[in-house]
Amino acid sequence: MRRAVRRLALVALLVLPAALHAHSLAVARFGMLGNSEAWPWMSAASFNAQRALGNQFARIDIVWNDLQRADGSFDFTVADRRFADVERGQPSMRAIPTIYVGRGWMTCTLDCDELFRGGTCEPQATECRPQCGCCQRCPQNPSASAIPEDLATAADAEPDPAFGYSRSYYEFVRAFVERYRERLEYVVIENEANNGVYWDIGRDPDNLLYLRLLATATKAAHDVQPNIRVVDSGLVSTFLGLCIAKHWIESGNHTAQETYDMVRELTSYVPNAVDPVPGPAPPLDSPAQLEAFLRGYEDCGPLYNLAAQAPSDVWNFHYYESPRTVRVITDYFREMDLEFGRPVRHVITNELSCRPQRGATLEDEARCLFQQEVAAQSLGLSLAVWYSVWGHTGTNVWDADGSERPAARSHRLLATTLGGRYAAALPPAVTSELVRSYFIEPNTGSSVIEIVWSNDDAAHEAIIEQPEGYALNAAVDYLGRPVTLVPAAPRRFVATVSADPILVRWDAALGPTPTPTLSRSPTPTPTETPPVCAGDCDGDGTVRVDELVRAVAIALGAQPLQTCRAADADADGSVSIGELVRAVGRALEGCAVR
Repeated sequence: MRRAVRRLALVALLVLPAALHAHSLAVARFGMLGNSEAWPWMSAASFNAQRALGNQFARIDIVWNDLQRADGSFDFTVADRRFADVERGQPSMRAIPTIYVGRGWMTCTLDCDELFRGGTCEPQATECRPQCGCCQRCPQNPSASAIPEDLATAADAEPDPAFGYSRSYYEFVRAFVERYRERLEYVVIENEANNGVYWDIGRDPDNLLYLRLLATATKAAHDVQPNIRVVDSGLVSTFLGLCIAKHWIESGNHTAQETYDMVRELTSYVPNAVDPVPGPAPPLDSPAQLEAFLRGYEDCGPLYNLAAQAPSDVWNFHYYESPRTVRVITDYFREMDLEFGRPVRHVITNELSCRPQRGATLEDEARCLFQQEVAAQSLGLSLAVWYSVWGHTGTNVWDADGSERPAARSHRLLATTLGGRYAAALPPAVTSELVRSYFIEPNTGSSVIEIVWSNDDAAHEAIIEQPEGYALNAAVDYLGRPVTLVPAAPRRFVATVSADPILVRWDAALGPTPTPTLSRSPTPTPTETPPVCAGDCDGDGTVRVDELVRAVAIALGAQPLQTCRAADADADGSVSIGELVRAVGRALEGCAVR
């Protein structure tokens, strides 16, 4: 129990500051990178299908060579069409561009014969000529990026104060951002730069040249619009799992058994995965074997360099593993920012889904996807752009003909309920039996949502508390089907909870709209006690993060109530989730009684 409390406190310390100091980032928003055989990749029909699922964002691919076929000559027709296809229709979505270098005039360091031998160009294409421009017209993979020819590659190279490490790339990114500056919130630079499918890791195994590209893009974007958030390429979760596990072992912060349990969940090396991720599969016969493997594992340069040197505004990762372990990655990123003396950066996941499992039903897919998205959003990953391609690795929301699968219902339920309206009120509360996540409408406190499911896949009775001043709006499962809550006591209900998640929504009761704070007290007289601010343990008029952590610890029974009586707003001797939500509201809005 104490270990669980310490973990929850750490998550609170890492997550809540981001919510308190940059709260607009914590509002749940959903996006998609998706496709079906029913429509072409990144077509208007594909974006219409994504919009119909309630998404607020759509990820689009932008290849440098598509927009600039020759040095100094820009043609934004392709990008204009993609932005228009994303933005038209109701509700309108926003585009999140992922910018690839691609291959063309800017990467002409190899002749075509060598490119043919390496599989980059297709020599059978009749338009290819034995000249550098051939791969401009017929690349095998248009999103496979080479290193720009003018990128500074010397080990001791310093950035030029005018354009960074590559003049041509700087000019392209600057031109792109200038054209779409009012439509951009995020710009992602490359995709999985530690993956040879997308980046030339043969020349750049530790991503040091990629970091120069990222630094150049960050400078170009900020020179035009300082508020645009530049995002790194994202790293695959399997790779992240092994490198984080290595850090756990070598830092001594976790035991070999804890590391072993995490790796089994986070790296797809499990026997029931339909398509386990290829790579150096670690031995999982025992924690000791895994520890020996990790101490000799030497492929973590891209992650360590990204943590130490990345100039981006936002951390990015791709995730297809267990919903139980997504927090491991967000904790690591924030821990690294603190370790290297950086401001704690916002985190997004640019691809989020579930890996298909043998014997899984369509409802199993939907259940996993629902848990995955809630787990991400409850950690403040306000942009859950996830990947769904028919026949590919992730869970599918559509069949090949474009018809919706059950997973589409789960995604729509979350995207239309939470998306754009709710913020994570607290870090997820995890016990051996249950996982609980809480969301609140942050502007007025007009509604509160609790989502709960079994952590061990067994059935458990869960107490569902009704926040004071709120009335039950709905209780549904992960597919939107009604769920019965059985009254057990005043403002308390019982529900049988299994692996099937339950979503309970409480709306403000009729009358004056309550916020998650104490109601207005009568005007105090000299003999009356001033009103208590929920969560203000020391009575100084401010609810700090450490006081929120103390309130969470009291709720879990890890600290006595005497350490923060202000957390017990109704003075019933315990701290409920409703009272924790109140305390978060006071931290966000201040202690003035309204």
